[in-house]
Amino acid sequence: MEVSKQGVDQTTAAVESFGKTDTPEAMIAKHADVCKKAFETAVTNTQKVTQMVTKANETAQKAINARITEAFDEMKGQVQKSN
Repeated sequence: MEVSKQGVDQTTAAVESFGKTDTPEAMIAKHADVCKKAFETAVTNTQKVTQMVTKANETAQKAINARITEAFDEMKGQVQKSN
């Protein structure tokens, strides 16, 4: 949600700044600046999402590994009881 709001805010600011340009050259310069900022923001947001997904995967993997280890221990215990 935060990423969407940030995008809307940046777009609004960009549109407002385009209306304040006097020359086509100034418009092109502002457009290039807006594109650069949008790209940088996209890269930063992608890195944040990647970090969140990586952390979530690590957490899930630890839980799964722990449960598998418990299951093997349970099976071992059952086999030992039956002997």
